[in-house]
Amino acid sequence: MIDVGKRHTHDMCNTRIYGIWNSMKSRCSDIKDKHHYKRYFGRGITVCDEWKSDFMSFYNWAINNGYSDELELDRIDNDGNYEPSNCQWITHKENNNKRGNNRIIEVFGETHTLTEWADKYGISVDTLASRLTRGWNIERALTEPIRNSGKRMWRTNKGA
Repeated sequence: MIDVGKRHTHDMCNTRIYGIWNSMKSRCSDIKDKHHYKRYFGRGITVCDEWKSDFMSFYNWAINNGYSDELELDRIDNDGNYEPSNCQWITHKENNNKRGNNRIIEVFGETHTLTEWADKYGISVDTLASRLTRGWNIERALTEPIRNSGKRMWRTNKGA
């Protein structure tokens, strides 16, 4: 006999936090998910038993540890599992700056990602990356004023 009453005891299946919980479990268990396999399941990243089997346990931890709809779940140690001692809530920007494919740059005695440097100097990431790709040194790329891109506005004499 199946205990249907125990199946959904929280009425939160359509919430953002439930989706985060479900996605976390899926990334760590679906061997057919080629996108996530190498980064999670294939590296042995798991979800702790407490969270894997009990959404409300995850929910209570999340609420007591700063969850809000503007934040994302993050593993503090990228090689560690999803468990209370290794997880935190951070902004999208903070999460992106932790990615393994970030370009780390040291200049002026500081070390930051390309994105952090662009933010700090008020230029777009695309502009900074383009300057570096064209061979500019980092100091010049960060400090040289942005000029007109060289695009010309053409006037037409229609109706004149």
